[in-house]
Amino acid sequence: MKDNYQIDKGLMAFKSQRFIECLDSYEAALTKEYSKDAWLGLSLVKLHLLSENQTIKDVQYCLNKTIELYPKSKKQVLNELMKNVKYLVYKYIDIIAQLEVEISEAQQKQALALLASAASAVMGASSSTSKWSNRFKLATGAGLGYSLKKWADEEKMEVVQQGVYDLIKDTCMVVSNFAQDNGFKDGKEFSNYFDEINASVENIQMSTSEEDL
Repeated sequence: MKDNYQIDKGLMAFKSQRFIECLDSYEAALTKEYSKDAWLGLSLVKLHLLSENQTIKDVQYCLNKTIELYPKSKKQVLNELMKNVKYLVYKYIDIIAQLEVEISEAQQKQALALLASAASAVMGASSSTSKWSNRFKLATGAGLGYSLKKWADEEKMEVVQQGVYDLIKDTCMVVSNFAQDNGFKDGKEFSNYFDEINASVENIQMSTSEEDL
């Protein structure tokens, strides 16, 4: 492979979580020359951008191109996918937990306002001009350090929380489909991997359900 500085640029942007810049760099690298690093890099950055404007099909297309051109890289691709999906799932679990705190606090404030007959305060808290994204740091990429721009204009935090659960499912589906298509699904390593992820998701579901009681 010829020297392609765009790949190095994309890798640096990826490590710094500058995902849009990273996406542009890998796409620029592929216009110059096809390579495993560029296709795999593009796959992974699109995986991280499922919370913004990418889809499962976008990710799978890039993964398929990687394997089509470099069939011997299947195990490497799976390992990178597993590592990144695990990172994202735990990141999303943290986001769900923080959203639960925000939801609980908002409900408490609303209940207190109702008890005090402060109707104007309640109306103000639920008005369309008071977007949750203006109160909750995650929408702008702060907070836990991850952006949820897909829901930046959503007013109800409960909707966002459900959206993050769906995001976990989509993210896991990417690695599950790849493992199925490439003969890794029945391996013990992969089974243990998913057992750990499922247990973590079930724990956060139980804790949020208990909060609702």
